[in-house]
Amino acid sequence: MSSLQPKINITRLEKLLDDFAQIGKTKNGGVTRLTLTGLAAHAGTTPVNMRQDAVVGLSESVTALNRLALHPDSKDIRLTVGMITVSPNSRNVVADHCFFTIDLRHYDSELLANFETLIYAQLSEIAEKLNLKLEIKKVLSMPSIHFDLNCITSVRKAAIKNNYSAIEMVSGAGHDACHLSSIAPTSMIFIPCIKGISHNEAESITTSWCKAGADVLLDTLLELSQ
Repeated sequence: MSSLQPKINITRLEKLLDDFAQIGKTKNGGVTRLTLTGLAAHAGTTPVNMRQDAVVGLSESVTALNRLALHPDSKDIRLTVGMITVSPNSRNVVADHCFFTIDLRHYDSELLANFETLIYAQLSEIAEKLNLKLEIKKVLSMPSIHFDLNCITSVRKAAIKNNYSAIEMVSGAGHDACHLSSIAPTSMIFIPCIKGISHNEAESITTSWCKAGADVLLDTLLELSQ
C-alpha cells in the first residue's frame, strides 16, 4: 500500500457546494518577484508632480493586474499579489522602493505564458510613465500535474458506493500530493469548507463532511488494495 497515495483535503465551498471533488490534475503556476525603484524624497517639500513615487507605481500595478485577471479572456486565471515591502517605510518620506510578488496559476500553460507576457508589458508601461525602474525575476515555475487514472477511478467508485455526489476538478493549490505523484500513483479527495474560507484561522468543516471524506478515503484504499 505504500506505493499508493490517495490524500484527503478541504477546499473552497463556492466551487464544491455540497459535492466532493476527485482531483484529475493541478494547475500550472509560477511566482514572480518584482521591484519598483524611484527616488526617496521629503513628504513636505517635494511637489506630487515631481515625485518618483514607488508606492504610486505599486498601486497602479496592482490595480492593472486585478483588472487583467477579471477580464473574460483570462478565463478564471488566479492572480495574487500576496507579499509587499515598502522602503524606507516612513510616514514622511516618499517611498523609493517597492517589492512585491505575483502568484499566477492556470491549467492552460499557453494561456498562462501569454498572460505573463501581457502583464509584464503593462507593468513596464506603468513604470515608464512614472519614471520608475522595474525589475522582474521569475523565481518559481510549477508545471501541471496529471494524477493517476486508476486512483481517480477508485475515488469515483468509493463516492458512488457511499451515495455521495462528486465532481472531477482541477486543483489550484499545489499540495504535497504533487510531489508524491513523481514517485507513486497519486490522487486527491477534496471536501468542502464552511463559507469557502481557506488558509485562515476561521477555516472549518462539518462533522458530516469529515465522515464522508473518511468514508471515501477508506473505500478508495480498499479498492486499490485488491
